[in-house]
Amino acid sequence: MIRKLALLLLTLAASGLLVWTRPVRTARALLAQSVIAAGGTLLAANRPTASGLAGRFLILFGISGVALALRAYMWGGAHIDDVQLAISLAAMVIGASIFVIMCPADQSLADQLRNVRASFLRSGPVRLAKSELRVIRFALAPPAPNRIEAHGERKFWMSRDATQLAWAFVVVALVESLALHLLVGALAHIWLWVVALLADVTILYAIGIVRSLSRQPVTLHNSGEIDIRVGILFRCQIDIGNVVQAGTPVGTTADRKQTLNGNLLSAPNVELRLHMPVDAHILGLFRRPVRVIRLKISDGPAFLAALAEAEGNSAALTL
Repeated sequence: MIRKLALLLLTLAASGLLVWTRPVRTARALLAQSVIAAGGTLLAANRPTASGLAGRFLILFGISGVALALRAYMWGGAHIDDVQLAISLAAMVIGASIFVIMCPADQSLADQLRNVRASFLRSGPVRLAKSELRVIRFALAPPAPNRIEAHGERKFWMSRDATQLAWAFVVVALVESLALHLLVGALAHIWLWVVALLADVTILYAIGIVRSLSRQPVTLHNSGEIDIRVGILFRCQIDIGNVVQAGTPVGTTADRKQTLNGNLLSAPNVELRLHMPVDAHILGLFRRPVRVIRLKISDGPAFLAALAEAEGNSAALTL
């Protein structure tokens, strides 16, 4: 996860430095496209073949080139570089041709398009965009929580003191951001404005995550499945048969790397220890294997009692 984030930041920084410096020449634009395409290829790559990597690189190279040409024409007032645009369009055609050749011959064109669409929706940049839009949605216009329990399920919600502590963190960040804006206004340096903008975006994301905490429940199904959601920050699904021990936590866990602290800044009142690790999805982007899950639920004893009841029902169905 850290390597992917570092790669994304380096790609954006390098491409921004190459593109936004004046003047934008053909060689510099092509170099910026190569940086963007290489970063996007590595972020989206899930051990594909060499042809798949080449196809992705060429398609991203061409798309970024067309975007740079449009940006220079629409916002920069400059003429479109014919050489750069021609190279970008040729790269897109070659990359698309590689993917068409790689597709099995026994598949119809509609099946090939569906596979390309599914692969595109599973790619890293698309998942990143969907995650950011979801965070912004919760920050600006969060949906109302669905507190209606369907047949065969019970919902448990995060404790209010856990969300209050998270809001306290946001308030502290707002105070620090105000001080940063006052400093920027006094110095009026362009790079300080960039830092202030990044701080504002970070606070917006924090508000979205905190506002989602009270709107995403922990759902216990009679079928033996537990859907654990800590807002939009964490999500994991476990089977009740995988739970070795459930109770009130005491002290700290021995293996912090495989512990999901869903209680955030508050003291947990529920701890689930698993027999086999499960993947916890972070913001829908990254996966982290966990064997211990800690939560702060508004009614912890009721959750543990419902969990024991569901475990008994699951054992009876197995027998």
